[in-house]
Amino acid sequence: MKELYLPALTGKFGQWRYYQVVMKVSNIVEVLAYREKPEYRIKTVEEVEEIYSEKGVSSLLQRAFDPKRLEPLKKYILSQPDKYLNNLTVAIFGGSPDWISLDIKKTGLDLGFDDEKVEEFIKTFGIVKLTGQETLFVLDGQHRLKGLRAAVESDNTVANEAVSITFIIHNNTDEGRTRTRRLFSTINRYAKPVSLGENILLDEDDLSAIITRKLIEEYPLFKGKSIVALNKTADIKLPKDQDKFTTAIELWTINETLIEAQKVYPRYEGGKQNLVRIRPDDDVIQEYTKKIFNFWDTFFDIFPNAASFIASPDNDARKNGGPFSLRPMGQSVFCDFYKRAINENIDLSIIKNIPDNLSDSFWHYVMVEPTDYNIIGSRSHIKHYLYYRLGLSLTKNQEEILLKNYRKYKNDPEAQLPLREQI
Repeated sequence: MKELYLPALTGKFGQWRYYQVVMKVSNIVEVLAYREKPEYRIKTVEEVEEIYSEKGVSSLLQRAFDPKRLEPLKKYILSQPDKYLNNLTVAIFGGSPDWISLDIKKTGLDLGFDDEKVEEFIKTFGIVKLTGQETLFVLDGQHRLKGLRAAVESDNTVANEAVSITFIIHNNTDEGRTRTRRLFSTINRYAKPVSLGENILLDEDDLSAIITRKLIEEYPLFKGKSIVALNKTADIKLPKDQDKFTTAIELWTINETLIEAQKVYPRYEGGKQNLVRIRPDDDVIQEYTKKIFNFWDTFFDIFPNAASFIASPDNDARKNGGPFSLRPMGQSVFCDFYKRAINENIDLSIIKNIPDNLSDSFWHYVMVEPTDYNIIGSRSHIKHYLYYRLGLSLTKNQEEILLKNYRKYKNDPEAQLPLREQI
């Protein structure tokens, strides 16, 4: 029998008695081979036969495992030198753990505590003893648990790391499952993830975020000016942001378009949801900073109205739509065109042929509604319309969707796209 002693704190919140322990990864992922059949010491819910039924909805205690999240987590654990894994919440099935109190009076320290305070410390500090016979299952953190297992299989040195774990007691009754499910849903409902805007301001591994901060602080036209809105969305909020050129999220979005993620971050398969952001080397940061600064140099060369606005913000500049170049959506669409033009050796200056002001009929029912000049249309719709009017190739499907959306925004099922030659 493999007993395990863990340094711990214990406390009570509401009806829940909990034990906060520090546990080595080697113990978290270990297989207890002395059982009737080898089993993980800490299991996922579906690995616990006593409480899991694929058919019994009332027995399910947590969300289904998403295998797409496993590889990114594994790569994060293996590749990120400054990695950190958040606390796991683990339920103990079949009774409370053995709790051994530590008597601080025997430390010889004179802390000046009265008897009541000393008693409080004795009740709180201690050791949790696991016998190896109890059933432990992860209630919050199943993806982190499987990520640790996968990482240890690839690199056993990960087993020496230590992770914080909260143990709670799970009772295998209808009432107990209800309480445990409620705990899980509460943890996830009220846990507020860090917003994209906060990540942009704080993230030191996301190259797009790093360069966004460099743009705001170092790009010559932006430096020392409060012309970038720190909104929770990419949109300019009028009239509040009437003196802003763009938003931090829009700068980040453009950086994402220009940065070649497959070359910058650890190799990944599929979409960007599988990407693990590890801070690149300084020379890579400098390379992309220069590349993105050059993009904005080109932007302001093509759209001098935007540069003039930054030099002297005009609160009426976006009246009746205003310049295409002063809209974050327009900036993103130009970035798409810029990237395609670079890749296909297209003359960037051809975009100067388009009207910059959204009051022009060129943009009606594509980017703005001409009655109130509210922004309409998705980024892809505006981009494909721009390509179409510039005479750049579209697939048959793209043209069909473009026409369909144009008719929808114009509220005319018979409307036809303007001729390409009209530009």
